[in-house]
Amino acid sequence: GATLREALPTVIREVEPGERLSLSGGCEIEAAKVPHTAESVAYSIAAPGRRVVISGDTGLDPAFAGWAAQCDLLVLECSLPDALAIPSHLTPRQCGEVAATARPGLLALTHFYPPVEEVDIDGQVAERFDGRIHRHPHEGSQSSVDGQHDRLRRLGDREHIGRLLRAVAGISTLRRDNGRRTRA
Repeated sequence: GATLREALPTVIREVEPGERLSLSGGCEIEAAKVPHTAESVAYSIAAPGRRVVISGDTGLDPAFAGWAAQCDLLVLECSLPDALAIPSHLTPRQCGEVAATARPGLLALTHFYPPVEEVDIDGQVAERFDGRIHRHPHEGSQSSVDGQHDRLRRLGDREHIGRLLRAVAGISTLRRDNGRRTRA
């Protein structure tokens, strides 16, 4: 029989900010520049009737929030509390601000550094965003000393995002109702 590599050929291609790449089945991937490093981008993955936006590491950017508008799932990093805010990572209140503009069907937060876990993340996001919020479940602190926490966290984030993407595929059609997204 065929090997996995033969059965599922893989092509790796970078998508530049502003570029849209068409895939099979009517799917598209688009990238947008976000304020983190010179190479940092967010991704929009769209299929007929569905759209998922993943911020990656980013700072607050109204242009990104507008670009993410009306997605079904918005995955945002939520790294630091207000007291430790820096331009290249989001705080819970900034996540709320982005989500208030984007109005996703579901906001999923991930990439928590230990200091942000000491504040009321959901409450601070909800000060600005009144939609559905999901937080990536973490067991223990990311500040483990075994040197593997970053690799394991990234793996966990990818697995969790995969579960969220599969869940979005099952979300019933969403419609606008008085400025709020509700189930149809």
